Amino acid sequence: MKQIISLCFLLFPSLILPQHIKYPIRYYRALGIVNFYEKNFLAAANALHQALEIDPKDWESRDLLRMVYDSLGKRNLIQRHKIRNQSISTSFDRERKESIDLSYKNDMKLIANEFYNRKRYDSAAIAYRMYLKNVAWDTSAIFYLANSLFFQKNFSDAAYEYERLLEIDKKRADVYNLAGVCYRNINNLTKAKDYFKLAIISDSTMGIAYYNLGSIQYALEDYVHAAQNLEKASILLPNEQEILSLLGKVYLETGQKEKALNTFEGLYALNNQSERTNVMLAQLYFEAKDYNKAVFHFNKAFSTVNNNPELIAMLGMAYFFKKDYAMSYQLLSKASQTLTERKDVLTMTAAAANMLKKYDEAADYASRALALDKNYSPAIEELAKSLKGRKKKSAAKKLLKQSNQLKL
Repeated sequence: MKQIISLCFLLFPSLILPQHIKYPIRYYRALGIVNFYEKNFLAAANALHQALEIDPKDWESRDLLRMVYDSLGKRNLIQRHKIRNQSISTSFDRERKESIDLSYKNDMKLIANEFYNRKRYDSAAIAYRMYLKNVAWDTSAIFYLANSLFFQKNFSDAAYEYERLLEIDKKRADVYNLAGVCYRNINNLTKAKDYFKLAIISDSTMGIAYYNLGSIQYALEDYVHAAQNLEKASILLPNEQEILSLLGKVYLETGQKEKALNTFEGLYALNNQSERTNVMLAQLYFEAKDYNKAVFHFNKAFSTVNNNPELIAMLGMAYFFKKDYAMSYQLLSKASQTLTERKDVLTMTAAAANMLKKYDEAADYASRALALDKNYSPAIEELAKSLKGRKKKSAAKKLLKQSNQLKL
C-alpha cells in the first residue's frame, strides 16, 4: 500500500494537465487504463472523468471508472455514478456538462473524505488538492487538507493551508489554535504565540489555547504571563494533567512553593500512579521538612528513584530525619558510589553509619568528604564522632575544636 501511495505522489504532477489543453477521448481513456493497472487510482479517476466530459456515453470509460471506485473502497460512489450515467441523454449541452463537472468535483471530495476517515492522510491530501483546484473557496476541504498535512507532520504546509482558510473565515478559533501548534512545531515561537492569542480573542472559553499560549510563554521564560494563562486553562479544563503539571513547574520557577505543592496534589488526585507527580511531591515535601510524606511519595515513584542517584540520596536523607538509620545508610551508601563529588551525601552517609555504630565506615565516608573540602565542618564533626566511638577521645576532641573554630 505504501508503494501505491508513493506512486500517487510521483505521478500526479505529470498527469494533471493544464485546463486549456484538450486531447481526444482515447487519450484520457488510455491514461485511465494505464493508471488503473498501475494502481494509481486517483489519477485514473481524474483521467476517466475527463474522458466522460468529452463523451458521457463512453461505456468503456464508465465501466472502468466503476472499477476504480471499487478499488478505492467507495461503493456508494459506484452506485451514484450508475444513476448519474443513466440520466444522461444522447445530447451533450452546456447544462449537462456543468452537471457532470459538479458531480466529478463532489466525487473527489467524497474520495478525499473516505481516505481521511481511514487515516490515509497522504492520499487524502492529494484528493483534497484535486478537488480544491475547482472549488478553491470550500473551507471544509481546506480545513481537512490542512489536517491531513498536520497528521503527516508537514507543519509548514499545514500552517499555509490553515492561513488560507483564515483569509476566508476569520472567526475560526480552532484554526488559529492549530496554526499556532504548527508554528510551535517548526520552532517559530513568536508566530505561534500570536496565533494562540488570536484564538483566545476569537473564543475566550478555549482552554486549550490558554494552555498552548502558557506553554510558549514558559518556553520563553515569561513565567508571570505563563502562570496567568495556565491558571485560566486549568479552570476551563480542570482535569487536564498536562496543564496542572506545567502550572506546577511555573510556580516552582517563580518560587511559589505552596502553590506548586497544592497544584501537584491536585495532579496526584487525578492520577496517583504517576511517578513524575510523586517525585515532584516528594521533593516538595522534603523541602518542607515533612519527611513522612516525602518518603511515601519517593517510594511510590520507586522505579524512577531507583535509577536516579540524586533521588536515592534524598530518600536516604529523609529516612535519616525519620530516624530510620538502617534504611538511610543502605540508600546513602548506594548513592555515594555514584555521587563521589557530593560532600553533603558522603557526610550524611557517615552520619548514618555513626548512628549504627559502624565507626570505621563512618570515618571512611567523612574522610572522603574532607578530601573534597578540608574545612567542611559537618564532615569534621562526623569524623570526630567516629573517632570517639573507637575510643580515640583525644583526637576527637581536637577535631571538634577545629570544627568550632571554622564556625566562628
